[in-house]
Amino acid sequence: AETARQHERQALVRGAVAEVSVADVTRPRGTPQSQADAPAAVPPPDASPRRTPEGPEAWRLSADVYRAEDARLAAEAGATEVVFDPFLRHPVPPASRVRALAEELAARGCALRLRTPTIIRPEDRPTLAKWLALDLPVLTGHVGLACELAAAGRDVAADYAVNCFNQHAAAELFGRGIRRITVSVELTADEVRDVVAPWHG
Repeated sequence: AETARQHERQALVRGAVAEVSVADVTRPRGTPQSQADAPAAVPPPDASPRRTPEGPEAWRLSADVYRAEDARLAAEAGATEVVFDPFLRHPVPPASRVRALAEELAARGCALRLRTPTIIRPEDRPTLAKWLALDLPVLTGHVGLACELAAAGRDVAADYAVNCFNQHAAAELFGRGIRRITVSVELTADEVRDVVAPWHG
């Protein structure tokens, strides 16, 4: 019965999400369809090497939640990663419960990533420390914390609050060990395409 419900939810998700060809997304405006499969331009010499994820990293379906029950539903629906923000709830759930949730999702093949507050004052660090001690992958919009954790070898993704507006900012963040970046929400689609060009999206 549980498997049937999971298949039903996955079918609903597939029906609700538009299927878009990767070639259509990456093709510049005005480029004929016949040119869509042409090899991508070589990055400039000073650009980072092209990232070519393989295996589980070839694609990612990430769900942003703040309730454990929603995390489970996302995993059942096919999410490969759940970003969990425990700081949106009052009271904040125990860290031990979030650790148990991470283990539960991992058994389903779904990773749990901890989202931190964007504003972290010095007096907030003791409270944050117990969450960082869970040693989970992290999503944060606090650029100082992102660089600090990345330098320590942690799996860190930066969200839009780091204000990554151009290739120079992206290269700096990648150079500091941050693995993924969400560019600024103020950018247009064309500007986003320009920012990600050296890394081929």
